Amino acid sequence: MHLAHSRFQHLEPFLKYLRAEVGMAENSLKAYETDLRQFFEWFQTRSVEITAVDLKVLTDWLGHLHERGLATT
Repeated sequence: MHLAHSRFQHLEPFLKYLRAEVGMAENSLKAYETDLRQFFEWFQTRSVEITAVDLKVLTDWLGHLHERGLATT
């Protein structure tokens, strides 16, 4: 899994951690990766830095999922 975009720079190490240290199942890892990639893509449309993610941003994300008819859990 090669990640070219800088917004994904921490995704691969995080997934490796989950695989090696947590022992997470491959299907769960794929789901985490998909969810986080979708969040980063959505977040890119916002006018804030990733380090400024707060409760409001996460609430907006959950609202976005709800509008798309997706579960927020």
